[in-house]
Amino acid sequence: MEVSEYAKHDATGLAGLISTGRASAEDVRQAALRAVEAVNPELNALVGEPFDEPLSYSTDGPFAGVPFLIKDLVLHAEGVPRARGAV
Repeated sequence: MEVSEYAKHDATGLAGLISTGRASAEDVRQAALRAVEAVNPELNALVGEPFDEPLSYSTDGPFAGVPFLIKDLVLHAEGVPRARGAV
């Protein structure tokens, strides 16, 4: 999946591509990583590097496989260090 195709979809659209097999969760994840790499130097929005592997997730939820960022001021994930917006 190209970043331009990824950017045309919201989370619901990406979930639809994954659930119907038109894109794999890994293809979507790789496109998301490339999109972040393209814009983060200008935005400086990440306090850390993207994970090498996605966190574990349920494969049967409505958004299974759809990548997302965690804002560490509000939401926390098990095993993920918190920086509270500062490094």
